Amino acid sequence: MDYYNSLIGHTPFSFFRSINKPIVIFNYYENYVAKLLNDLCTARGIDFECSVEYFQDSSVEAMCSCNGKENKLIIFEGALLSIYRFASILSCVYRTVAMKNESSCAKHLNFQGNTITSNGIEIDSSIIISDIIEENIVTDYIAMVALKIIIAHEIGHLLSGHIQYRQQHGENSVAFSMASTNSNVDNEILQVMEIDADQFSACHIMTDLENDLIKDEKLNSILLDQKQIYRLVGSAIQCVFYLIGIKNDFWKTDTPYKYTHPPACTRVNLFLDIMRLQMGKEREKDWAQIANGVIVAQKNIYAYYGTDYQDPLQFVIDIMGKDEYGNWLLDKWRKLKPKFAELSQLPFV
Repeated sequence: MDYYNSLIGHTPFSFFRSINKPIVIFNYYENYVAKLLNDLCTARGIDFECSVEYFQDSSVEAMCSCNGKENKLIIFEGALLSIYRFASILSCVYRTVAMKNESSCAKHLNFQGNTITSNGIEIDSSIIISDIIEENIVTDYIAMVALKIIIAHEIGHLLSGHIQYRQQHGENSVAFSMASTNSNVDNEILQVMEIDADQFSACHIMTDLENDLIKDEKLNSILLDQKQIYRLVGSAIQCVFYLIGIKNDFWKTDTPYKYTHPPACTRVNLFLDIMRLQMGKEREKDWAQIANGVIVAQKNIYAYYGTDYQDPLQFVIDIMGKDEYGNWLLDKWRKLKPKFAELSQLPFV
C-alpha cells in the first residue's frame, strides 16, 4: 500500500491520492473554472456565476445546464476515468510524449475500475500506474489538459449565447451534454453550437499552453524538450475526441446532419484549424507538433486496444485535410455567430 501511494499524487491535479479514497475533481478544477470566468468578466464589470459539481457516476458524461436562474457544470466520474485511462496508456505504455528518463524497465500496475458502457459499447476503465513516477506525472498532465478542454467547451456553451438561443425557441431549462441533445432547434444549429464551443475551448487551451504549460518547470524538467509540450497538448486533444467518437459511436458518417453532434473527425479538424490560426505562420512548426501529438496518440490508443477500423492514412487526411462538412458548418456558424453574440450575457465572446 505504501509503495502504491508513493507512485501517485505528485501534481495538484492528480485524480488519485490514496487507493482507499474515491476519485474526485478536487478544488483545482473548481478554481480553474472560477479563474476562467474571472479573467473574462472582471475587467468588463460583468458578473457570471457557475457552480461546478462532480458526480460519482460511471456514466461517460460531462454537461452544462441552465434552468433560467442557475448555471451549472457537471463532470461525471466515468468521463474522468476514461480520460485518465487513455492518458495512462499514452504515457506509461507508449511514452507518446518523450521524456528525459530513458528507462525501459518500468513496471506497470493495472487497477481495474467499474465497467463503463456507452451506447452499448464497453469502455475499459482500468488505470495504469507506473513505478517510474515521471510517467505518472505526464499522465496527470495529459489528463489535466484533456479535462480542461472539456470544461472550457461546456463554459463556452454557457457564455456564447447558446442557452439564450434555445430559450428563445421555447426551452426553459437547457442542457448540453456529450451525448445527443433533446432540443426544439434543428440538428444543424446544435452542431454549430458544438463547434462554436469547441472554438472557445481551443482558444482558451492555446492561452493556457502559451502562458502556463510552456513555462511549467516540472514539465520542462521531465520532458525531452519543449516540442514535447506541444505534443502533450495534441495527445490530450485526441483523448477527448477519441472518447467522444466512442461515446457517440461514430468517427465520421455519410449522414452527419442527422446527429446533434458533428462527427468527431470534423471536430478535431476544426479544433486544430483554430489553433493553427491562433499560432500564425511563424509558429507552424510548433503547431505541427500539436497535430503530430494527435496522430501518434491515435496510433497508440488503437494499437493498445487492437482496433483497426480506421485507416491510419485516412485519419491524417481527416484531421489535416479539407473537411467539406466542417466547411459547411463554418458557413452556418458565420451566419449564426452574430445572433449568438447578441443574445449572450457576454457579447465579446
